[in-house]
Amino acid sequence: CFLIRNDSTLGPTGRSWSKLVVSRDDYLNPARLPAFCPECASEQKRRRTYSIWRRALQLPGQQICEQHGCLLFQGRGVDAFMEQPSDLLASGRCDQVPVREWAADHPAITKLVTFSEAMLATGRSWFAPVVRAALAHQASLRGLRTSVSGSLPLVSDLAFETFPAAFIGEHLALQKVKRQGIPVSAIDCTVIGWDNVPTGTAVAMAMSLLFNSPSEAIEAFDAAQMLTFTVEAT
Repeated sequence: CFLIRNDSTLGPTGRSWSKLVVSRDDYLNPARLPAFCPECASEQKRRRTYSIWRRALQLPGQQICEQHGCLLFQGRGVDAFMEQPSDLLASGRCDQVPVREWAADHPAITKLVTFSEAMLATGRSWFAPVVRAALAHQASLRGLRTSVSGSLPLVSDLAFETFPAAFIGEHLALQKVKRQGIPVSAIDCTVIGWDNVPTGTAVAMAMSLLFNSPSEAIEAFDAAQMLTFTVEAT
């Protein structure tokens, strides 16, 4: 739902949020295959001579097109994003999205999707270090650990307690169980300064766990960004 892309024009880190259409290079979660509605793809091809990927259909839990009420199809690899959905459909190089092991109406997943939709709708971008700083500050306020060592619980502990294990396994390609207090880099790198850049799914998950609303998260990101600019100017 959220993307982190390389862009040397954005600053020394070369990382930022992006709401651009998903591409092969942007999509950092190989566990999530590109989904599309066969009716939308056929209709777009007929009316426009080409078809597009809809960001809304990439959100967690999406299995049915709300416009047409039909089941979604998915490409067979991340590279499918480089083609048109209508071409995949015509060639048969796609499969019906399988039934998930977790319920899309699970409260935690519903909240994550709400955050993702709201953040995409802003059209805003923040540098990854700014987002990490805001998330780390909020985690510390909630009594969570923001370092590798320590006795406080981790964001990953909270994630495994809150989200269905099958959802975590599918979207972050992780084991469905974890040991309490042992960091999981794919999740805890959202607040701990490891070199690896978190996937958009991991950050959206952390946001929905740490903040009460998307507006609260946006205010925190803006405040962290303003602080960064102030420090750089002095």
